[in-house]
Amino acid sequence: MSGPIRPPLRVRDTDSAPNVIPVNTIVVSDGDLVDDGGATVTIDTTGASTTPGGSDTEIQYNNAGAFGGDAGLIVSNEGGGDTTSIQVGTVKYGASLGAQQMTVDGSLSLFAEGTGQIFLRNSEDGGGTWTDTITNVMANAAADNAILRLRNNSGTYKEANITLDANEDLIIDNDYTANNDIDLQVGGTGIVEVQNTTTDTDAVLSIMGNGTGDAKLDLQNASKRVWALCDENKKLKIQGGAAGNTFIFDVSSASGGITFPDSTTQTTAAGGVAATSGAALTDPTVIATGYNRTPTSQRIGGGVLGLAAGELAYSDPFGFPWVSPHTGTIADITVSVSTAQASRTLEGGIYESDSDGWPSTLLASFDIALDSTGEITQTSFTGTPAVTKGSVYWFIHIADGATSTTARVYARENNITYGGFQPIMGVHSTGAFGNSIPTGAIIDGETSLPATVTTSAIQTTNKDLLQYLVGW
Repeated sequence: MSGPIRPPLRVRDTDSAPNVIPVNTIVVSDGDLVDDGGATVTIDTTGASTTPGGSDTEIQYNNAGAFGGDAGLIVSNEGGGDTTSIQVGTVKYGASLGAQQMTVDGSLSLFAEGTGQIFLRNSEDGGGTWTDTITNVMANAAADNAILRLRNNSGTYKEANITLDANEDLIIDNDYTANNDIDLQVGGTGIVEVQNTTTDTDAVLSIMGNGTGDAKLDLQNASKRVWALCDENKKLKIQGGAAGNTFIFDVSSASGGITFPDSTTQTTAAGGVAATSGAALTDPTVIATGYNRTPTSQRIGGGVLGLAAGELAYSDPFGFPWVSPHTGTIADITVSVSTAQASRTLEGGIYESDSDGWPSTLLASFDIALDSTGEITQTSFTGTPAVTKGSVYWFIHIADGATSTTARVYARENNITYGGFQPIMGVHSTGAFGNSIPTGAIIDGETSLPATVTTSAIQTTNKDLLQYLVGW
């Protein structure tokens, strides 16, 4: 032989399969067989080679049959699993970021097409249970503001903000342009509530003017309106249709009081109904020599409906309201009798008034004998006639045994002259006469002075009124 003897050819891969000997033929499929011209033949089965598109971290895509990469589509974090994130343009997605704008001070927008809506909601796609949905608007530090801004896209856009500021105050403002309202609206019978959620803690609604601006509460509907106004320190004003129609509640001191639209001021509480507006009440003055007395002509006037024609017998108690000009205990009651009536007695009573101004509870009673003429004074009372300045009381009387027109007790004159005490009461067998003032009331069905007046038994009348002098 002209050369060395070679052993049979064995063919196998790195894991010893297949392991074939001897080999007569080698077939190469989808690869290259290269003869180097010597005793070695190389088989290349790696297929065709290619180069990744773009730069490092860029995600590959089919670019006209070749691999392409885009600098705006990259793997930002290749940690794997929940830590992997990608970046599309300037927005990063994934990991714990959600979506994040990657340019300095850049804005992030979510768009819906046309009239489509944007929903922020939870889901159950990852296996969780969807109940509440919470959307957080977060500021970085405690000194920063968290703001939810509502606006439009026009050149002169409107803007309103809901802000949690650095003081942890929640602010709703609509002040980008002037004179815009903030409306709270509910439907049906719903109500707007202001509530403190901490147990046993006060709820405070504060209405604040800006700087020296006034604080106002405007109560209105389509046809009615009233203002509650604070334009002076510690003074609440209730204002009607005009500035002159204002009640002022002055709480700047214990003696502040209530000022009425006619500029009169009341500084003490009134029993039953407050005094009517007009000149301020004054303490008693000397009317007749030797007396410190007050006429009962200081009474509420007008506005009471009189009865229809026809006289009512004075067998029912009859009287009229009186506003006390003084705080104290009444010492005596004086009347003037023009015509005596033997064995007859005027039974009189002083009543407190209820919240509607009608007589209610008997405070004190007195009897005056009518068997002589002139001024008759009674200093003896059953009960204590203690009265309060500015409070409303009722003087009610009945003549004992007056079951017919005979010997009625009636008013002869409704005036007092300060030069002397004029006769104002008579006992006659004829009908009553004198000037009538529609401020009286009859307690129907009673034959004596009741301890408590039943409101349903009260009948208003314009009968003539008796007058008394009240001594202190």
